[in-house]
Amino acid sequence: MDKELNKRIKSLQKQLKQLEKKISTQKEVLLTRAQAAEFLSVSLTTLREWTENGLVLGRRIGGRVYYLKSEILGSMVVIGK
Repeated sequence: MDKELNKRIKSLQKQLKQLEKKISTQKEVLLTRAQAAEFLSVSLTTLREWTENGLVLGRRIGGRVYYLKSEILGSMVVIGK
């Protein structure tokens, strides 16, 4: 039984390392304000208000505001049951 458990643990460790490698090689996707608003299906005004209220994080780069797609997805909250 210990041998079977050790096999499973080693298999899981190998899979975890592969996932970590895959995640670390993925590039972050920056969205412009227009792209972020379209992605969220809201107006630019709504996106600006959400950013000002801290609901969505924006990043200012050279006078322009960009959004990380992963952070937009992370800020979404499921409502309901």
